[in-house]
Amino acid sequence: MLRQKLKLPFELELYRQKIEATLKPYIKIKERANNKLDLWQSKFGGLLYLPKGVDYPKNAKGEYLYLLAQINFSEVPNLKNFPKTGILQFYILPNEFYGKYLQSPVDQEDFRILYIPEITYDSKKIITDFDFLPKLQLDTNIFPIKNSCSLEFSCEIAPMSFSDGNFTSQIGYELYDILCSNHQLWDEYTQIADCGSNIGGYPTFVVEGDERFYHLPDEDYRHFILLLQIDSNNSENICWKNSDGVGNFFIEQSALKKLDFSEVFYAWDCSD
Repeated sequence: MLRQKLKLPFELELYRQKIEATLKPYIKIKERANNKLDLWQSKFGGLLYLPKGVDYPKNAKGEYLYLLAQINFSEVPNLKNFPKTGILQFYILPNEFYGKYLQSPVDQEDFRILYIPEITYDSKKIITDFDFLPKLQLDTNIFPIKNSCSLEFSCEIAPMSFSDGNFTSQIGYELYDILCSNHQLWDEYTQIADCGSNIGGYPTFVVEGDERFYHLPDEDYRHFILLLQIDSNNSENICWKNSDGVGNFFIEQSALKKLDFSEVFYAWDCSD
């Protein structure tokens, strides 16, 4: 992908070279409420694709995890190191913590990542009856996706987000201080850099700063890249507690290349 010339505020022109050096391709996700989706389609929420013989995800207590997101990579533009085929699924426990385990965010106890490399479209070979699942009370604050959503994908490019923990090391403290002290410039940069729901771009954090920095050992957080981000979207009934909440999944680059999703870092946050 060719690098594009960013439209920057005049006050940020001095930092253009450093900002553009962080430009990164990503897959932008546009979601639309849709309850009439095939089981194998990409979606947020709703019913899932599961071949017969594959165990439905549960935690150690035997509680069912529920589908947060399903990405069918045959529907997604190619992105370096990401799958080109197969289905990647993200499950979480519907509770007040949305399946987040604070002591060990890579422990897939109350959330689960499942990759199915080969897809069959033969309904006789997949589970089609999910009556065994207890019905979710979606009007409560225990699950961020209130309606099943279809997903549209496009390949875009954006610079590093302001809340990314690598911002000061790559772009510099001077620009960081300017954005912190000038709300208008901060808003304008946010419009340029924050990608909403996306695959493989830069993450957005709301309150605590870069969650990778606080919960991963030493320099490990620099090797964990964004796998999937789901942003709140009031118009489509996606809400991580508050309307500004956001959920993130990260993976080490080396593991992604091997399509090994056994250690994924999961975080979400929102304003008070």
